[in-house]
Amino acid sequence: AADPEEWLHAMLAHLRVPWLADLFVDTRFGWRMLRRSPGFTCAALLTLAPGIGANTAMFGVADGVLLRPPPFDHPQRLFWIYGINCRLRLTRLPGCRCRPANFLDWRRHCRTFESIPWSSFAANHGSNP
Repeated sequence: AADPEEWLHAMLAHLRVPWLADLFVDTRFGWRMLRRSPGFTCAALLTLAPGIGANTAMFGVADGVLLRPPPFDHPQRLFWIYGINCRLRLTRLPGCRCRPANFLDWRRHCRTFESIPWSSFAANHGSNP
């Protein structure tokens, strides 16, 4: 009976994929070295895992925000509508909320826009009508 490792090398050589045989040998050597030094293995995993996780999270955000088109038709036709407090001369302060009654009035009386939706941003910063 032949050694299974010799048989695998002979078969990979027969298939004319020499780099695959080298990859197999190198992978076995790498696992053997990682088993011999568990401290290094633990340090490498604790370093690589958060880095890979952070990279994946950042790509997910960049992909969703920068690379994919917005999830609605004709994004060039979008407008941001907000109220102005003339008495206090205030416009769009952080934390200023659109009152549901104002929003409903704007929606009812609007003749310029096709529709005025209540966006998720506005719903997070104001009361949902």
